Formats: sequence, C-alpha cells, structure tokens
Amino acid sequence: MDTKHHIVEVEDYVKYHINLAKICKKYYNREQRDTLTKLEKELLILVLDEISEIKEISKGDSELMEAGKKIEDMSFDINMIGLYDEEEDRKITDYLKTQYKLELAEEEGLKRGMEKGIEKGKKQSKIEIAKKLKESDVGFEIIVKTTGLTKEEIKKL
Repeated sequence: MDTKHHIVEVEDYVKYHINLAKICKKYYNREQRDTLTKLEKELLILVLDEISEIKEISKGDSELMEAGKKIEDMSFDINMIGLYDEEEDRKITDYLKTQYKLELAEEEGLKRGMEKGIEKGKKQSKIEIAKKLKESDVGFEIIVKTTGLTKEEIKKL
C-alpha cells in the first residue's frame, strides 16, 4: 500500500476504470438494456436501490439471482441495517480527498521552492564569478559573456 496516497498497489495487477454511471445509463435505456454484459449486470446490482430492479437484472442467471437474494436478505437483516452510513462515508471520502490535495499542493510547493532556490543559487554563483573576474581587472564584455549578467549588474558589484 502506498500509505502516502492511500493506494493499494502490488507488482502484478491490471487497473480498470469502470464507469458505473455509464452502465446505469445503459440499464435505464430500455433499448440498450438487453446488451448489458454479465460483468455490467454484476456491477449494476451493487448500485441499484430497488430490490425489484435487482431481481429484474439478475433474472435467468443463477449466480446473479443468488447475489441478488443475498443483497435482499442483508437489506432486511437487523444486524446489517445502519452499518453503512452514507453521510459518514461522504465525510471520510471528502477528508481523504482534501488530504490528498494538500499533499499534492505541498509536493508542488516544494518543487517550486527547489526550482527557485536553484535559480537563486545559479544567480549567486554568477555574481561571485563576476566579482572575482572584476577584481582580476577582466573587461566588462568578457564578464558579461562569461556570466550572462548585464553591464548594470556588474557595475553594482
């Protein structure tokens, strides 16, 4: 697990993006409903709210009907009712998203700070070189070419 970003990762895995909204849209479109794949139906029964819809989508497939029955049984199980608190889940999800955004912003801030520090260091190095060249009575044109500083910057040294 990448504890910094709360992502579980292993060496051998395939990552899929599943658009549940698109599957639901396909289900609610009567013309496309018959084209749902078994995987789409399996995912769909996990998000449908109505037992009647779960029964309809799983009709004719023993595995889906069994899963639908388990979902129905759990819906009326006194020990299961109230285990999932949508508001609490939303708060946790929002908190994790905020933490992730803060971490990304911190990383970006550090990156920008490092870049500015490097640029400042380069400029300071050029100034030090220009000072030494100036002390050695090297002409302005050579110092300008060597350091990239302007004549005005060199005169201020």
